[in-house]
Amino acid sequence: MPTWLKFTIVTVVVAVPAFLLAPMVFPPAEGGPEPTSGQMANFMALGAWDAILLGLGVAVAVFGWPYVRRAFPESTGTAVAVFASFVFLLVSWWPHIGFHMSIGHDLNALIMVDYAFHVPTGIATLILVWAVFKLGTERSVRAAGMADAARAPSWGTAGAHEAKSHRHQV
Repeated sequence: MPTWLKFTIVTVVVAVPAFLLAPMVFPPAEGGPEPTSGQMANFMALGAWDAILLGLGVAVAVFGWPYVRRAFPESTGTAVAVFASFVFLLVSWWPHIGFHMSIGHDLNALIMVDYAFHVPTGIATLILVWAVFKLGTERSVRAAGMADAARAPSWGTAGAHEAKSHRHQV
């Protein structure tokens, strides 16, 4: 089975129940405003989007490690940090919006939820920026090293002969 199909199946198997169960897992806060039909359509679209991201995050958690590991073969620590960042950034939206919907007017709880999600989101984003810059720098250094090696004189049989000839000419 192709990998894209595995990702798609896991995404759908997780996203559909997540979308349908969200109002039961995160019941709307009592006393909150009643959305209009247009607002409800927008909330449902966002809920579907967040459920899809959750499903994709689970698929990445299940199948994504080999891809991240190949991208960062020099450092298991970097690979783990990137992998965890990917998964967190994908799965965190569903519970984040769910908690927002169920908290209501409790501002202390809202602050706790936002710290619990916004701070790790920022950290995960910084990890990904650092990892991409690190990867780009390592590949640039490696490419520069290969270019230097290509320009270096060959010290095989012909190169050794040329080196001796050059010494005799000096």
